[in-house]
Amino acid sequence: MKTSVAICTFNGEKFLKEQLESIIAQTVPVDEIIVCDDRSTDQTWKIIMDYQSKYPRIFKICRNENSLGVIKNFEKAINLCQNEIIFLCDQDDLWKPNKVETVLRYFKNNPGKEAVFHDLELLENDSILQFSNWESIFFQPENTDGISIQHYLVLFGNIATGASFAFRNPKKQWIFNPSSTFLLHDYQLALHFAAANTLGFIDEKLGVYRLHDNQQVGTDQNNRHRRKEIYDTFVNSNNLQKLKYYEAKSKYWKGKLNADDRKKIIHFIAKEMDILKRKHLQSLTLIQRNYTALYWAVTNKFQTKT
Repeated sequence: MKTSVAICTFNGEKFLKEQLESIIAQTVPVDEIIVCDDRSTDQTWKIIMDYQSKYPRIFKICRNENSLGVIKNFEKAINLCQNEIIFLCDQDDLWKPNKVETVLRYFKNNPGKEAVFHDLELLENDSILQFSNWESIFFQPENTDGISIQHYLVLFGNIATGASFAFRNPKKQWIFNPSSTFLLHDYQLALHFAAANTLGFIDEKLGVYRLHDNQQVGTDQNNRHRRKEIYDTFVNSNNLQKLKYYEAKSKYWKGKLNADDRKKIIHFIAKEMDILKRKHLQSLTLIQRNYTALYWAVTNKFQTKT
């Protein structure tokens, strides 16, 4: 399987060389590195040109005529990728030497999966933190039997950080919604593949995610506490409370996704709601059950439409 790396840069001179060197030093070499620079004003563009001169076979570089922003810049870089497997890559992180080898092995052994993400070490002030990226965003792989990847993404937020994301190239034109800084390119991609149940994960730390003041997108360490609170509240809720939460999420996602992904996500939510409705009705007396079912039907309560 041939590989492409989609890198977006903007004023990344401080850490860019380390990132590029970590990609070049892979145990399985990458075949193509696409770099789209979003009008950097520091030495970033010079660094990129130097690497293209040194590795002209694999580096393909582009400097945007106008600033696109992170979402549309990644859209451009991804659409320029030609090979079978596409790796997303930030400008300021590091890849472990076996990252590409491990990801390719995963795709070979899991033909039904179209995308995958992995855990990351966190680096701050030149020190590796004691907790990983998954721990910081409260993703627990051991819980995926009961709380699936789809549940995590739809209910609690993004878990598939772009610095850890790779997918099979569907040879289609990607169009991302640029309107929300909350719903970045990696989140939109993760939801796309999760909606089709083709998103997997590798429970290994295959990269180093750098935390610093100048990064365009970062990990909010307070996010873990917020997400854990939401997670615990949901898990400990009764079926009726969960129905209300799903109903709110159904309304939320209708305005955030393209038509195809929206339909799949709402269909997933509808199936979960049907299960919860049956469980709730079964917990009631016969009279309560009949009244509640009639009330839901008349008021169109807990009904989802794409």
